[in-house]
Amino acid sequence: MKYVTNISLSLKTSTGTLRLKAGDTFIPKNTESIKGLVKKGKLKPVLNGIEKVALSEFKNSTTVLRVYSSLLGEEILFSPSPYITFKKGLKKYGIPIYTANELLSILRNVNCRDYLKKVHMTKKILGGTLKERGDVI
Repeated sequence: MKYVTNISLSLKTSTGTLRLKAGDTFIPKNTESIKGLVKKGKLKPVLNGIEKVALSEFKNSTTVLRVYSSLLGEEILFSPSPYITFKKGLKKYGIPIYTANELLSILRNVNCRDYLKKVHMTKKILGGTLKERGDVI
């Protein structure tokens, strides 16, 4: 994922110091090392090629989105379906994955940020799939 700087920064790398001006972009080798800078607002992900798309269209695509959520304080993946999640081997990244159906369920049923955080933590810890409210199986 590509990141853009909001301020001038000097980053230590394995090959020396990388000096970046505000507005410069770069691709880090390890996103874990820059998480703190993203949380502080000094860096932000660049979302190239992502256009407004209907959820129904996303659901029928093969595109996987990797997004940093400032609300949840971490990266999450949006996958069109469990099949695409499996086919692209997304679980190996260790990042929470939400399918298009789960996203739809969240949009229909969750209207509180604190509740969304609780739902996310539950999914992160227990795994599994979110169902529509009222579904048992």
